[in-house]
Amino acid sequence: MREAGVPEKQLLPVGGGERIPLFTKELHDKAAQSLVELEQRPPGAPKSPHPSLAVAAVHVWPSLHTFLPEDHPEIMDTGVRYTGASTDFLCTLNITMGMKHGLLRLKDVIPEDKIDQDTQAFIDYVDDRDKNRFSHYDGGQLMFNILTEGQVLLWSAHLGGYEGVLRDL
Repeated sequence: MREAGVPEKQLLPVGGGERIPLFTKELHDKAAQSLVELEQRPPGAPKSPHPSLAVAAVHVWPSLHTFLPEDHPEIMDTGVRYTGASTDFLCTLNITMGMKHGLLRLKDVIPEDKIDQDTQAFIDYVDDRDKNRFSHYDGGQLMFNILTEGQVLLWSAHLGGYEGVLRDL
């Protein structure tokens, strides 16, 4: 985000579990001048409007990666330990290595004559470092549940699909 030009004062480090109130720019400006009710913060912290003035909120959720190296049943039973050819160390680290040395290097691993239009579009996307900020250094997958005036949007910047999860919510 920093590399994309987002000002430091707009960045918040999160790890999942945070509930963040969102305000209009006008409210932030008024808070800076102490013209609205302020959130109690430690001395020296930037002024912020009281959370009751929020126009929206974001709930940050840890999102789960699952790495199942072999075939698995359509319905998973959480009471069953599934075993297979995997080891105790086969995990999301393997996904990260696959991204770094495979997915993000497709142009280096796929023969040029085998790259179709869709694959080339993806390669162009991940290679455009000025326009798209994509990295295997994401610090852990997070999902953001954005709540605004009766509307809710669940957002995740992950290459995987959550169609079934979203459909069944």
